[in-house]
Amino acid sequence: MQFTHFARLFSCVALVLLAGCAGGGVTAPRAAGPPVPLDSLPACRPPAVPDEPVEVDGSPELPEGGYLTVVESDGPLVVANGFVPLDPVAVRAHYEGVAATVDGWELVTAEDEAVEAEVLLRSPEHRFFVVAQAVCPQGSALYLRVITESEGPS
Repeated sequence: MQFTHFARLFSCVALVLLAGCAGGGVTAPRAAGPPVPLDSLPACRPPAVPDEPVEVDGSPELPEGGYLTVVESDGPLVVANGFVPLDPVAVRAHYEGVAATVDGWELVTAEDEAVEAEVLLRSPEHRFFVVAQAVCPQGSALYLRVITESEGPS
């Protein structure tokens, strides 16, 4: 009896998750409602700025004040981490602006949940995926992934 209840619950959760993943295109900003209390996060203690600027070839420009701390390459995939003095919603808006104003970049999808935002852009040469997670009221950790389009899956 308990197994059947668990199976039904699992099926419902899986259905909800699949329904959320099935949509395509650009996702609308989060629904209006009470704001997520970013002020409840700890005070900002961003990672140290590297002595030498760290950049990723094929990546659109970071938001102003943003910097990368770690970049690792594995064939056509480049993985980078960093920090930006913006909340995740502002990071999403920055990259939506890149897609709208920088020739060659196209917005594939974007979404945010106030404390985390995800954006996928593509150019003829690259796919660019960024996740911004709020770590303090005025800053977000950045997690970037860039793959060379000609070497990646289509």
